[in-house]
Amino acid sequence: MQAILTLDLPFKPLLADVRTGSNGGALHAATAWVGELGGDAPERFVLCWGAQGVGKTLLSYALTHSSTAIRLSPADDASAFEAAFSADAVVLDDVHALNAEKAVAAFNLYNHIRATPHKRWWATSRVPPSHMTSVLPDLASRMAWGLVFELLPLSDTDSIHVLQAQAARLGFELNSETAQYLLLRLERNLSALGQHLGSLNHYALTLKKPVTNHLVQQWYATRYVPSLQRSMI
Repeated sequence: MQAILTLDLPFKPLLADVRTGSNGGALHAATAWVGELGGDAPERFVLCWGAQGVGKTLLSYALTHSSTAIRLSPADDASAFEAAFSADAVVLDDVHALNAEKAVAAFNLYNHIRATPHKRWWATSRVPPSHMTSVLPDLASRMAWGLVFELLPLSDTDSIHVLQAQAARLGFELNSETAQYLLLRLERNLSALGQHLGSLNHYALTLKKPVTNHLVQQWYATRYVPSLQRSMI
């Protein structure tokens, strides 16, 4: 199993690019949250939680690219949380990973948004609010006040569609057999899989060859098999 890679999206995803699988409720809430659905006002406070790799960060990027929302993460300085007071909508990714200083900043930002009727808050986490033991208790409890969705892993069929869509954006075709080959050998982490596709595309362009089943097997054997063998020594 390869190490988890940093998300480096080759495109700016919109909500239309998010494949939901069994997570239709979360996508419906997201679509309402950015104002793309008519009817009653959407829930202003939403938390999506789930294991690493189920698509939480992809969804957070899609929310910001589909609206005027500002995206924050634990990597941002506390000053970024203060600057977000001027935003109408905030997406906070990986709230479970905030340190003490940034948890306080997020808590103050949440209270500001809650006190301003037209503003909205969306957060993601690897754990539900009741398990956010490392986060400020008052902030963790507030995460349960709005809608809470658990994002479940995509099925093989949905994962293959995601891979094929990302490959198409990179400019090459990925057939179902080859996509299944990748799923069986790489971690089921949507962001990491996107990174692997970028590597595969670069490999094919360097060799000036199309992405075929044989080339994918050659790429995998060249890049990953030696490191796997070393890890077993």
